[in-house]
Amino acid sequence: MSITNAATFPLFQKTKREKAVVAPAPPKDHALAQSAAAGDIAAFEQLYERHNRRVYSLCLRMTSNTAEAEDLAQ
Repeated sequence: MSITNAATFPLFQKTKREKAVVAPAPPKDHALAQSAAAGDIAAFEQLYERHNRRVYSLCLRMTSNTAEAEDLAQ
């Protein structure tokens, strides 16, 4: 006697395939910079969020002063 029902072999069930949802690629820095230069505040905010920590870290290493690094990063 051979049992081949779905409860015994769930991997053999036919499943409905769903289409994968692909998120759009984030805009490149160059495009954001051009938009920010044209006055797009949202593009400027995206650039700031992407790079503010690295800029602050660089300023902190160069000055060794947190207050100066914060001022320079702004």
